[in-house]
Amino acid sequence: MIDNAGGGKILSARHNGVEKLRVDGSGNVVSQGGGTFAGAVGIGTITPAFPLDINGGTTNFKTVQVVSSGNDSAISLKNTNTTTGLVGREYWIDSGANTAGVGAGNFGVWDNTAGAARFVIDPKGEVGIGTTTPSAAFEVINGGTASSTQLTVIAGIANATSATANLTQGVFGESDSTGRGAGVVGYASQTGTTTGTYGVFGEADGPQGVGVYGSSSKGFAGHFDGNVDIIGNLTVTGTVSKGGGSFKIDHPLDPEHKYLSHSFVESPDMMNIYNGDAVLDARGRAWVKLPGYFQALNMDFRYQLTCIGGWAPVFIAREIDNNRFEIAGGKRGTKVSWQVTGVRHDPYANAHPIKVEEEKPVAEQGTYLHPDAYGRSETKGAAWARLHRHGAPAASGEVTSAPVAGGSR
Repeated sequence: MIDNAGGGKILSARHNGVEKLRVDGSGNVVSQGGGTFAGAVGIGTITPAFPLDINGGTTNFKTVQVVSSGNDSAISLKNTNTTTGLVGREYWIDSGANTAGVGAGNFGVWDNTAGAARFVIDPKGEVGIGTTTPSAAFEVINGGTASSTQLTVIAGIANATSATANLTQGVFGESDSTGRGAGVVGYASQTGTTTGTYGVFGEADGPQGVGVYGSSSKGFAGHFDGNVDIIGNLTVTGTVSKGGGSFKIDHPLDPEHKYLSHSFVESPDMMNIYNGDAVLDARGRAWVKLPGYFQALNMDFRYQLTCIGGWAPVFIAREIDNNRFEIAGGKRGTKVSWQVTGVRHDPYANAHPIKVEEEKPVAEQGTYLHPDAYGRSETKGAAWARLHRHGAPAASGEVTSAPVAGGSR
């Protein structure tokens, strides 16, 4: 029954004498509880299951409902279309009140088909994906199974469609802090034996691409605590400082089962070594021509001569000039093996000379580059002191447990 009963009501609908719906003088539409309809509004259905139930019917499979589950209030968006090639699901835009579902006090998206929280914002404004208890401004957790071939937590992809684009960034991290801080932290924990677990993975596709780029005007653009494996070429435009060095190759006599290593030749000078053989002419002399850049690159020359096949009083008749020197003192046809060394004096070498002996900085006094070689602990290492002085990002030992994902309803 529809009537105009006065009292500020424009329209009133009654069932068995009980008012169920009214439109008042202010334009408000009011649905009251009781009876069959229990205060619910149905569009596309005569049996609404919730206060608002919009049902698309059996042709478009779409339903919108204002739902209540436990202490949570939510808007349900349901698509039940599972015909060939389509995958319908039900998601809730949820306001949580307890620890189940999207979490107490959280706003989130609940996958009601799978029974799992997909996205939450907690009362502090922290965002969680894969967890209902985010411990950072933005935290993502992706759990995989033993059969997973690839598990990616965050993928940053930048596609530049313009040829003039000079900077595209898939992921950018920045930390402005007077204490410890990290723009991006990667942590990988592995319990199995399968290879390919990475805290941070970078890949570049293009002749000018860079998989991982680090820059620092004062500190370190990169710090590696442990072994580093490089497959390919390593280019260093600055100076390399190391505790030791060698080449390592497959052993030429047993390449499938052995390695062969040789140590680098070291010197307190930035020294270059040149060598070769010369055969003396009819006068018992020979000129040795060096590369055209030799004197531009080197100074402070040293010589060694060795006769092959017999002895002769050979000597340096003329020292290096115009990138050549002369050997004399032997008989015609005598073969002489020679070696010349020089110390670099090019612009880079002059600007960056090697300091053979130097005092350690005040902050590194009492520390060691190789504490284990002196029977000391890692905490006596210069790298350890430097890293913790500047403030290191959380290392694996500082991660006590992974945040727990949201519970089921």
